[in-house]
Amino acid sequence: GRLTVKQDAWVDVRQADGKSLFMGTVKPAAPLELKGDAPFSLTIGNARAVTLEFEGKPVDLKPVTSSPNNIAKVKLP
Repeated sequence: GRLTVKQDAWVDVRQADGKSLFMGTVKPAAPLELKGDAPFSLTIGNARAVTLEFEGKPVDLKPVTSSPNNIAKVKLP
């Protein structure tokens, strides 16, 4: 899957077995290609400023974003 953001965001991506696939900053100009075993578990910093797309479809982060630390936790199929 492809993960795109509209603003810089810190992201931690783990595959089904919990192994980390990526940890760091994802930039708008550099989408993240997810290769591994789904489902993927993502922790996203700066969540309110992030527009997330996975495989071309928008993912709504509002319901999974905690206040006040602005961190989203989401599972992607």
